[in-house]
Amino acid sequence: MKILHTGDWHIGQIIYQYYDREAEHRHFFGQLVEWCREEQPDALVVAGDIFDTAQPTVSARRFYTQQMMRLRAACPDMPIVIIAGNHDSAGRIEAEAALWQYADVYAIGTAPAADTGSLPNGWQSKYVIEIPGKGYIVAMPYYNGSRKAVIQSLLDYVAERNTEGLPVVETGHQWVQGMMTWGSEAGNLAEKGLDEFGTGYDYLALGHIHKPHTLGQEDDALLNGKAQVSASPVARYSGSSIYVSASEEVSHTVSMVEIDRHGGEVRVRPIVIEQLLHFYTVPETGKAIETEQELREAVQAFVDNPCKRGYFRLRVRRTLHWDCDPDKVVEQLIAGHEDKARFNPQTLYENIPEEKAQESEKVAFEVEEFQQMSDPLAFIRKTIDQYPNLDAATLEEDFRQISARVRTMDEQANLKQETV
Repeated sequence: MKILHTGDWHIGQIIYQYYDREAEHRHFFGQLVEWCREEQPDALVVAGDIFDTAQPTVSARRFYTQQMMRLRAACPDMPIVIIAGNHDSAGRIEAEAALWQYADVYAIGTAPAADTGSLPNGWQSKYVIEIPGKGYIVAMPYYNGSRKAVIQSLLDYVAERNTEGLPVVETGHQWVQGMMTWGSEAGNLAEKGLDEFGTGYDYLALGHIHKPHTLGQEDDALLNGKAQVSASPVARYSGSSIYVSASEEVSHTVSMVEIDRHGGEVRVRPIVIEQLLHFYTVPETGKAIETEQELREAVQAFVDNPCKRGYFRLRVRRTLHWDCDPDKVVEQLIAGHEDKARFNPQTLYENIPEEKAQESEKVAFEVEEFQQMSDPLAFIRKTIDQYPNLDAATLEEDFRQISARVRTMDEQANLKQETV
């Protein structure tokens, strides 16, 4: 059995509250379509976080549909298995699942209830996709809590039918214990042990962590795209399709996975994704920026460099009083060049004098202000100068993820009530 494992597409992401990333996603899907056409996998497995938010825009949904149709045209006989991630609306994916099956796309939005005794007879068939003569895919989307008994029931269901010893693939969108994360991608997900996913699979196609990595094996950065052959079972994160933040420094990949038989060998070949835009720090080396003139020279050098195209953040020496508004200076310099130079406001501060950090003026709040403050970030923005190491942009992203997860939980609760 041969599958192409990808995930964490985050379609519709607006980064740094301004930049649309459709061009970057289009560049990725152009490569994905070609890999599917060239490799002709038995299935494409997408391990969650299709969209960046639970309420994607119309343009994001249209883009998603267009890319799925491109994949279908390139490989008419290739089943596509998609699970919801913590960023996705489980209810929306579930509502459209029946229609997508006409295109041989199996979209699984909601996980089964934790109590297997409450489930109707034959419930497993929704979560098990059989590819005749090739193998089985157990499609588990993101879920809260534990579903260990449910997952094992699904694997046992497959075992009863797998009389030919065909490979078994399982999906999951969780944070597995022992896996290093990048930035804030772990969100509010609790770590789960690998035993949560049961026994009986050959390959566990994981999503959620943006770093491509096979659990318990050598880091992908050392593989240089070479195949890695291991005995079953193997658990792997394919990684995200594009760089989702400046902290994601190693290459991103999709995973071409070949399994010879159930309980046999698993061959994983990472395919490096060519990124349309990269993340940079200005200046990369040397003295950090201290003056407006140095700021202008460093940013202009980046804009004029034909070899650099992407998002850049500033590396500055911490000063409490600029002679200018650095953000406005940057905006003026990159105006008309946003196709190759995009500003990342997550500034890196160096050499913070302790005495100056203590000199920062305290911000006074009236009682009425606190009473009317519905956004916790409003307090942070007003007091940010008192916390020189605080990264407000990261905090904003954390709050956005929490809000998206709350919306998803509300949708799941409403969907459960509708089905009762």
